[in-house]
Amino acid sequence: PALFALKASSRCAWHPQITVMPGHQGIKPLECTIYTLTCTLDRVMQVVRCTSCPARVRRSCGPDLGTLGLFNYNNHSMFTHDLLDEYTSAYTLAETPFSMWTQGVVRRYMIHGSSRPFVSVEVF
Repeated sequence: PALFALKASSRCAWHPQITVMPGHQGIKPLECTIYTLTCTLDRVMQVVRCTSCPARVRRSCGPDLGTLGLFNYNNHSMFTHDLLDEYTSAYTLAETPFSMWTQGVVRRYMIHGSSRPFVSVEVF
């Protein structure tokens, strides 16, 4: 979908006991990037500030996208389960270092003309 809406299962990663109800005041749209096997996709998700986190860290509650095959890394970056599964497969077959696997994905993104490059090794 073009918009990932908050649901009753939406939580803060740092305070998983805090839940957000749809229709909550303060819901904001946030641009996010989905990293797939071959390219990035731009989408929008709804977030709301976590009331349990200190204001200085500005953490937000966002939707759990696992049922859509997405891992919500930080409300800005999502990774498809297919992409993460590919790394698991590569590592278990040949003990592929993460930096080498990342370089392979970077090249694949270039070949497929992705509008945005793959993330750096430091993200993980």
